[in-house]
Amino acid sequence: MPTFFENKTDDGDSAVIDWNGNCNPGSLQIVGVFDGATVTITGSMNDGANYTAPVNSSFTSEVITPFEMATGKVKATISNAGASTSLSAYISPG
Repeated sequence: MPTFFENKTDDGDSAVIDWNGNCNPGSLQIVGVFDGATVTITGSMNDGANYTAPVNSSFTSEVITPFEMATGKVKATISNAGASTSLSAYISPG
């Protein structure tokens, strides 16, 4: 399963994952201690030139949810990490 990050404790972007979703729903899972942090999933359909957040793509608690986007690139960003933040995020094609 493609991994955005595991046990990440600070603000910042994950590595970019090439997404071949073809608009088929996949799954997104975010787990760990948030301590005030927000995880936002963003995508790019123009080879990474611009990233935007799909609707309902920011999370402040653990979640497993469907994820749907056309083929492109996706990444996860942590913002407002607290002292005890430790998050892992995974995405799986449908």
